[in-house]
Amino acid sequence: MWYIKQRLSAFDEHPSLLPRISEIEVEMKRIPYSDHIRRELQPRTTLIVSAILQKASHMPRLHTARFSGVTMKQEHLALLFQSNNLQTLILYQCYLPRLVRLPPSSIRHLTLSLIQSEWQCIESFLGHCSANLEALDFVGHLSQEPGSTRLPLFPKLRKLKFTENSGSISHLDTLTSLAPQLEHLELEERNRFHGLSALPASLNRLSISQWTIETGDFGTRPFVQLLHLHLTFYNHDSRRGFVIPIIHNTFPNLTRLHVDIDDHSCNFVLLLARTLPNVTWLKLGISGAPLSLNYDYDTSLYTAETHGGPLASLHVNMVLNGEKHGMELYKKWVIHTVLGPTVGLGGPHLQEVEVEFLTPDTSAVPVALWCWKQVEKEWVFNQY
Repeated sequence: MWYIKQRLSAFDEHPSLLPRISEIEVEMKRIPYSDHIRRELQPRTTLIVSAILQKASHMPRLHTARFSGVTMKQEHLALLFQSNNLQTLILYQCYLPRLVRLPPSSIRHLTLSLIQSEWQCIESFLGHCSANLEALDFVGHLSQEPGSTRLPLFPKLRKLKFTENSGSISHLDTLTSLAPQLEHLELEERNRFHGLSALPASLNRLSISQWTIETGDFGTRPFVQLLHLHLTFYNHDSRRGFVIPIIHNTFPNLTRLHVDIDDHSCNFVLLLARTLPNVTWLKLGISGAPLSLNYDYDTSLYTAETHGGPLASLHVNMVLNGEKHGMELYKKWVIHTVLGPTVGLGGPHLQEVEVEFLTPDTSAVPVALWCWKQVEKEWVFNQY
């Protein structure tokens, strides 16, 4: 406590520090076996946090505030909402009380991971910050009461995400209908949902796991406007191609398919993508050990001639995990399997192949980029 007071007094003695602050974080350490118990800040700590947040209007660079493991105070939320520069608010494993009134918020990105918060409290909170939200991420299971909801309109929401949700997502249809500008819907891991009968016309990307797409309820009408599907997890040993008929019937006009896989599923997913009649662009996100290319579990069941899709572009992102010797294996895979001596598994319409090698620590900057492009019916290779 003495240390916190000393740091706080520095703001009064050196006001030039305030313009340098870009993030505020308040975290209460976890107590074993108390993850679902409300944890209140001590009165003196509450006063200190209030004093810091009262200076938020003097922090022009403040863009992110994160609270972890605490019971939120209405006065703290009100002070944060008064900051015109705050863009991101993260409430992780927090308890959200009933809120009476808050000022309008400029928050654009909101992450909610709440403990034992009533659905009415969540609705009330979202009502105070929905006007400018562009991204909303629900983390963990939300205890939602059945029946009608009074959720607000999200006029600017572009991305809606459900993370680490092991339960059934109710109100999904309601949430998507209240976001007329929604472009990206993401459902992570083992989420389930019921009664998704409509998607906004603006939605152009859906990120969903194989398990979720097989167990979800998409209603009876196909979603003809969706062009980009991202399968965040695909296991070729799980019911093999069962997910493909669902994709074909539910999203008949897909042109772009992105699939995260292990390296043993490369050939199978490549062939499955070619069963979709409109897919011209395929991206494979691969993690795991380097490809041995001796594995050919699935291609014996299929022939290139039976897959008539118009696939023209194949992009592969490979995380090396420090084993660069796997790069040559992927080069051989592209030359001998994807392209083939005549027509390979990539099919007769393939025009380009890109293989990008990444490392976990530098995923934004590739280690190498290999490109094959067809020029006058000949494959030309370039390495960057």
